[in-house]
Amino acid sequence: MWESGKGAEPGSDWVSFHNFRDWVRQAQSFTAMAAYTYYATTLSGDKEAEPVLAVEATDRLFHVLGAKPALGRTFLEGEDQPGREPVVVISYALWQRRYGGDGTVVGRNVDVG
Repeated sequence: MWESGKGAEPGSDWVSFHNFRDWVRQAQSFTAMAAYTYYATTLSGDKEAEPVLAVEATDRLFHVLGAKPALGRTFLEGEDQPGREPVVVISYALWQRRYGGDGTVVGRNVDVG
């Protein structure tokens, strides 16, 4: 789903976080909802910096998609709320390429942005 309206920029269909939360509270036809947006950024902190495509998501995204992590965990309830410590879930491809599939990557600090 997306939203559009008079005030929206042409081609802009992203839903504001506040509107999404309203949709979740008022939903009667869905058992769960999630939202995300993506952007280009830089991953650094533990190795040489590299450009990556990042996804900022609500805490239920992996649940709604039925996706389970190969290692570690996905987001806990409430981790998408303002003021919470940021959590990163990396793709399998990034895990293999950047970290060589090293299982000790869980819990490491990285810089995104």
